[in-house]
Amino acid sequence: MHFGLWAGLPGMLWQTTFFPILLGVGLAHALHGPRGFRALASVLGHRAAAPACLAAIAAAASLPGDDIAGGPRLLLQALFGALVAACVLREDNGLRPALALRPVARIGAVSYGVYLLHQLAIAAVAPIAARLGEPPPAARFALALALSWLLAEASFRTFERWFLRHKGAWIR
Repeated sequence: MHFGLWAGLPGMLWQTTFFPILLGVGLAHALHGPRGFRALASVLGHRAAAPACLAAIAAAASLPGDDIAGGPRLLLQALFGALVAACVLREDNGLRPALALRPVARIGAVSYGVYLLHQLAIAAVAPIAARLGEPPPAARFALALALSWLLAEASFRTFERWFLRHKGAWIR
């Protein structure tokens, strides 16, 4: 049951979780200061922390069941946050060889665009997939990923780069 201002919101918003965004903001603030950085480094600063987080994500994602609502989703989101922190805390983390691959590094450079535009890509792939006779989920994922990356590259080159060049004028 939903009360007050929330009652009129579309059902999609009840399915959406804002925890990953809040977690990302919290991590950014914690990592920005020396005290928070030291505290997180004491837990996730070991070279093996990033591979351990990735293994934990794989294990949690392999739990049986189709519905990840509630606790399982929260667990996965927290593990992804820990993975990001473990990768940021030290450049020589255990995933560095994979993260240094050119395509992976490039996706990282345009990842904000991927984040913003992936739903558009997924929606665009749906009619293509229908025309192809509903390819397997992995093929749909690959198509959506490729289109998300293409859209993110276009956004980065035509829009985001301008802001990045001028961010010094706004940040003091």
